[in-house]
Amino acid sequence: MMAGRGRMVSCVCLGLFVVLCWVWVSFASFPDDQLTLEDLDALDRGAFQPQSALSEMEFASISSYRGPGNSDRRSNKELPILLWWSGGLFPHFPGDTERIDCATSSCLVTSNRKVQLYKRTASIIFYGTDFRAYEAPLPRLRHQTWALFHEESPMNNYFLSHGPGIRLFNYTATFRRESDYPLTLQWLPTLDYLLTARGRVFGGKEPTEEGRSGSCAVHAVPL
Repeated sequence: MMAGRGRMVSCVCLGLFVVLCWVWVSFASFPDDQLTLEDLDALDRGAFQPQSALSEMEFASISSYRGPGNSDRRSNKELPILLWWSGGLFPHFPGDTERIDCATSSCLVTSNRKVQLYKRTASIIFYGTDFRAYEAPLPRLRHQTWALFHEESPMNNYFLSHGPGIRLFNYTATFRRESDYPLTLQWLPTLDYLLTARGRVFGGKEPTEEGRSGSCAVHAVPL
């Protein structure tokens, strides 16, 4: 009886020892719970190379206009990447990739989500109306910034009118005056355009026999 109990204790101790060794080896193999940039690059060392998200042929079709003062001589394969996350919006040229040459520097913009984990993908841009938290590109990488473009009504996405939502982004361009790049008027020439009462003629038509005519509704939300 005692001998059997002793063998059972020995087996249990041996099993615990094996489990502890396995746990130690597992954690020792992954000292950091977040992949380094080098590890991420290993996922696709051919970032923006042939057989990757953008091929040589696609690069050849990317046009470039270098504005005055821009002395950036880097090739497309060396430029930082801006990723438009909202699939239905790419406000540049036909296609899904374009080179942008600003006054002092250049970059590549794309809507191709395959570049999400690339080391050169410096920022991800979200369109406010289309943003859904459950579709956010996680894990969020330490070297990437998030930017929000939201010029439409705040009622389109109430989540972004609350602190926990808006604080997800490093840079914002929204209807709020507190934004990094405010879009409070966007296409309106001046504030007087909204405040001045003016008569409007809709297509030069008078009211119909039923006494009806065209009308315009403006949705204004206090900022």
